[in-house]
Amino acid sequence: MRFYTISLITLLILLTGCHRSATDDNIRKAEQLSDSHPRQSLNILETIPDTTLNTHDLFLLRFLKLKTEDNLSIPHTNDSILKPVLDYAEKNRRSVNYPEVLYLAGRVYSDIGDYPGALEYYHNALDELSASKDNVLERKLLLQISRIYFSCGLYEDSEKYVRQAIKMDSIQCDTVNLLYGKMNLAKIHNVRAEYTASDSLLNEVITLAKTFYPDASDISTQDCGTDSSSAIIRHRIDSIAGHPNHCIFSQPVFTDESIINSARYEYEIRQRKRFMAIQEYNNYVLWLANLFIVYSIVLVFFLIGVVIILILRLKNKQQKLELITAEKTIESLTAELTKCNELENSEPTKAEEQKHIIKQHLLKQAELISMQDDKEYLNSLHRVTSPELLEILLQSRQIPYDSPLWEEMLNSVLKLSPRFKLNLEILTEGQLTKSELEIAILIKYNLTTSSMSKILLRSKQAVHSRRQNLGKKIFGDNFNIKDVDAIIRIL
Repeated sequence: MRFYTISLITLLILLTGCHRSATDDNIRKAEQLSDSHPRQSLNILETIPDTTLNTHDLFLLRFLKLKTEDNLSIPHTNDSILKPVLDYAEKNRRSVNYPEVLYLAGRVYSDIGDYPGALEYYHNALDELSASKDNVLERKLLLQISRIYFSCGLYEDSEKYVRQAIKMDSIQCDTVNLLYGKMNLAKIHNVRAEYTASDSLLNEVITLAKTFYPDASDISTQDCGTDSSSAIIRHRIDSIAGHPNHCIFSQPVFTDESIINSARYEYEIRQRKRFMAIQEYNNYVLWLANLFIVYSIVLVFFLIGVVIILILRLKNKQQKLELITAEKTIESLTAELTKCNELENSEPTKAEEQKHIIKQHLLKQAELISMQDDKEYLNSLHRVTSPELLEILLQSRQIPYDSPLWEEMLNSVLKLSPRFKLNLEILTEGQLTKSELEIAILIKYNLTTSSMSKILLRSKQAVHSRRQNLGKKIFGDNFNIKDVDAIIRIL
């Protein structure tokens, strides 16, 4: 019983998970100082050799170096340290602060200019925080996401996330973070030329700052201007030592934090209006240039399309002329073949030679027509065939030997090729059987050997044998199955 109890407790600990502490005393001390005194923490970390550490302590050493450098606003230049940290955290999520690791990954990739990668890590961290309530980290994530969107010129998205941070600060009565959030929102309004909203927000910040920090009573937008007032307020608040949330904003939230003192407020307004007028003119000129380029590209593509259509029509017309010529030739050759049958009794040898010549001419015409696109003929044949029969053919269902559907199929073929059966009987010299006629009709519908086999309920070898018999009657011993199909399709 005791064994099962210990096993159950061990299993529960493994399932619930917990963050492991470092076994190295210096790493534990550095971890405790990382938020409140990041410089002291970094100094301790730099004295710890990494050769004697176990895997988890080595992870913490690298992780805390990234964290303290970030809190000290030391820019990250590469992700060489981050990659092993991410790899370990991914495999040991229960024993590390995984959302904070993802946050630091976003900070690293943001510093090296990979904004899409940074946003992906920030959003993943927010997803990981959905189950817990780490409000400090969540506010940091919201403001960093807002900063990236601001840097990319996506001001609406930037405003969305900074407003979420402001809402959290208002609910928790966090005056310091509320000041920062409203200043950042004022920056968004300012860059979008929404100066009234920007100044209103900044005045709220000044009023709040005067209440919270008496030494900020000399700050005024009327004396310093909007940007200068923002810089002074941020400097005053950042200089307060020991504030628990100071590390959140020790790094710049927006890329343009180093603001130079401007002239008086009225002069800023005049400069803004002048700049906006020049920008509107430049935008108008750029719009006209882009419009001209677009119209030019569209015109070029239109002309290319017209030329292609004309070429295709000319080619199609030429093919149709060749097809008509070939069909007329076939008619004349079949007429000559009929005359040969009439002369057969009187001059058998001469008639045979003449038939052979005509058959060769028919085969050449068949090759010519087979090079043309026969889809139009096949579509026409499908149109004159009843829907019920066409469905049977397309689904390759069996048609019995004595079914009236064979007569219906023959009539459909004769509607488009009235001399089909007659020409076939002439070519086979009157020896055409019913089974061979059925094969010829199915060839006319351009069906495969497999489909013919299913419709006739015969093996593929039997179908092949019937086609060979038909070929022997037309060409004799020297022929190809493709020749049989080609000549039947033109009859």
